[in-house]
Amino acid sequence: MIEKACKQADPLALRTVSMAMRTPAAKERKELVTLSVKAAGTQLIEKACKQADPLALRTVSMAMRTPAAKERKELVTLSVKAAEELLKVNGNADLAALMNASDAYTASGNAAKAKQLARQAVPLAEKEVRDDKDAFGLLRLADAHLAAGEKGKAKETAEKALENAPMNLKRSVEAQVKKYGVEAKKDDK
Repeated sequence: MIEKACKQADPLALRTVSMAMRTPAAKERKELVTLSVKAAGTQLIEKACKQADPLALRTVSMAMRTPAAKERKELVTLSVKAAEELLKVNGNADLAALMNASDAYTASGNAAKAKQLARQAVPLAEKEVRDDKDAFGLLRLADAHLAAGEKGKAKETAEKALENAPMNLKRSVEAQVKKYGVEAKKDDK
């Protein structure tokens, strides 16, 4: 499966391998699995770079920092490498690429770099908010503020998202704002 994922530059197959790392059998053979996944990830990054494939780079970056991968430093290092390559492909004006890189650096333990990237993402997230009713745009902005270490602004923005969310999105927004310390008011439910 790993070899097939590499040869075809198949990010979905790599994600499947990442999920398989969580099985009890994989935990028993941790070193062997880590080496195999590291080799697959490295090959996939190389191929994605040659093809300038942002989807494959984002997928590798995300797969290499799943809960199963986070405990394996070499895989988290690949997450950072894929995130950096994604920034090269998409540029620093891509909100998703910056937030992905921030998340990768957070997973690697480099909080300073993660916050720096998130601070670059904040103005981009602000530009993407269409209006006060754009609940999901406001949530992306709250994510950027939170990752940048601006907890107060994140909470304020999340409250605004909840307050202005259309009724058909209210429950979804309520579930997402909890991570910012925002609770729905009884009259909002």
